[in-house]
Amino acid sequence: MHVAGAVRKPGVYHLRPGARGEDALKAAGGPKPEANTDAVNLAARLEDGCQLYFPTRKEQPEGGAPAEVASPAAYSAATKTQSKAAPGTGGVSKAGRKGGSGKPGKLTHPAQGTINLNTATAEQLQRLPGVGPAMAERLLEFRKENHGFQSVEDLLQVSGIGEKKFEKMRPFVRVR
Repeated sequence: MHVAGAVRKPGVYHLRPGARGEDALKAAGGPKPEANTDAVNLAARLEDGCQLYFPTRKEQPEGGAPAEVASPAAYSAATKTQSKAAPGTGGVSKAGRKGGSGKPGKLTHPAQGTINLNTATAEQLQRLPGVGPAMAERLLEFRKENHGFQSVEDLLQVSGIGEKKFEKMRPFVRVR
């Protein structure tokens, strides 16, 4: 489990099977004073190989963990998202959809989840910062021609992705 954000000792921790968000927070030395621990469901069971991000109150000033993050799969599911819920709703929100279009919105915060470059559809890839339909097709073509992405850094080999775009995308992508 990778514990990141506003914790005293961010890093990768080996937790027992069935561990919960609270266990990960304790392993990382507890929250920093500016952490918004209400933004994360500390009771949710965690999955191996996932990241648990604790935002600051500046990053997420109010609200609890969104309903999607209440399930263990939310930490690794590329299609789950978080949106700001109305105050007083306990963080329960509609699945981060834009308007009524049914299309998922862009990822703006690592707590919203990550996209697996090796399994994502074109629509899922378009949730990444700086990725539109044309770039999504280039990513799919690269994946096909190279038998998948071996590392996140392989993005730099895709035409149209430079250091700046890569750094914007990096928090939202994974290869496993």
